[in-house]
Amino acid sequence: MMFNSIQEINKFLNKLPRKRRQITEIYAERMRFLMEQLKCPEKKLKVVHITGTSGKGSTAAMISSVLKESGYKVGMHTSPHLQSIRERTIINGEPIDAKTYIRTANRVKKAYDAVIAKGSYGDPDYYQFLTAISLYIFAQQKVDIAVVEVGAGGYGDSTNIFKPVVSVVTNVGLDHVGYLGKTIEDITMVKAGIIKPKSTVISAATQLKVKRILLSRAKELKCPYYSVDKIFKYKVKKITPQYTIADIANGMFRAKNIKIGLTGTFQVRNATIAVLTAKVLKRKYNFSKIKQSTIIKGLENVTIPGRFETIQDQPMVVLDAAHNIDKMTSLVKLANQLFTDKTVNLLIGFKGNKDFPGMLKILGTIKNPGSVIVTRTSAEDERKIKFADVKEVADEARKYFQNVIIKTTPKMAIKESLKCAKDGGVVLVTGSMYLVGELRNLWVKVE
Repeated sequence: MMFNSIQEINKFLNKLPRKRRQITEIYAERMRFLMEQLKCPEKKLKVVHITGTSGKGSTAAMISSVLKESGYKVGMHTSPHLQSIRERTIINGEPIDAKTYIRTANRVKKAYDAVIAKGSYGDPDYYQFLTAISLYIFAQQKVDIAVVEVGAGGYGDSTNIFKPVVSVVTNVGLDHVGYLGKTIEDITMVKAGIIKPKSTVISAATQLKVKRILLSRAKELKCPYYSVDKIFKYKVKKITPQYTIADIANGMFRAKNIKIGLTGTFQVRNATIAVLTAKVLKRKYNFSKIKQSTIIKGLENVTIPGRFETIQDQPMVVLDAAHNIDKMTSLVKLANQLFTDKTVNLLIGFKGNKDFPGMLKILGTIKNPGSVIVTRTSAEDERKIKFADVKEVADEARKYFQNVIIKTTPKMAIKESLKCAKDGGVVLVTGSMYLVGELRNLWVKVE
């Protein structure tokens, strides 16, 4: 079987298993064997590996932007994607071109077939196939450094295949409890699995018990350990729907009124992780072209589709793919800061394995709520995912909101939301990457 288009790759991928299960050593062995069939491209890469319950995508984008502005060729692997699988494989801020992606997918398919023929490892899954594509392309393109976001957890993740120069933990919260663990301590142990001998560990975690586990792991493997909170101080000066202005300072970096291309107090915190990572790369790993001016420029120019993205001005439509408790808490806090004089009309949908009652409870604290439109996405059929039952979500939403409406398709839902926001309100689309990606296609067509 040969792929001739991105659509054919998608069709193949959608047949692969993607349900995350309990972590097993056979999963890691399968990934190692798959990469061996590709001549171990991961061993040719310098990698910044990033895990965390939230903030890891933003942090990855900031670090990548800083390195790009410093004159380096930077690969970035993130997940999930919004509109195209090519978004998972980015070089210098741009998704890899379709021709290269298709050619590489065919090479990885041969490796995939070899794993299946071996028989003892089981079949590679969706995440392993896509991770292999990114790492192979990064090695072929000879990037100076790869910034790789963990899919979920750390140990046992498809990305946990290399020895990073820097291991970053943005934070630890309760997410993916079905297979990462039921307590913060359990989840931290899994996330600490990305820490490898001789890597530098950077953590922005705040809980004392989390810090102790990460520090213990770092000491065990003789890794330098830096806690962002002990090193940096920052002050948020201004927040708008499009950017944030802040002062960031420590002994080696002092900058006032930095304009960060992402919005929210939590993005300033992520920016401090990016600054510290850049400083470590310069001092310890010979990335000598990094300067304060390139760090500031990188933070200013960072963008992420679907992360509090203003996709339309009149009426304002904001896309934010918050899909867990931590992300939703940050989103609602930000919305309450920014939309003090606007009615916030929600357009929501949730994957079936997510804590939608918990997220709805948080959304219920929005100060100026308007209508709430509940929908699902056609990705449920295309990608073999299950969305929470819309009636069940609507019934739960009615505990917190007066005007809750069900629309069976995203197009019908956005049409209704725009109608509700016509008198100066804002439409906030959230709850699922899949829903945000499908609706974003109405404004920015990718494939």
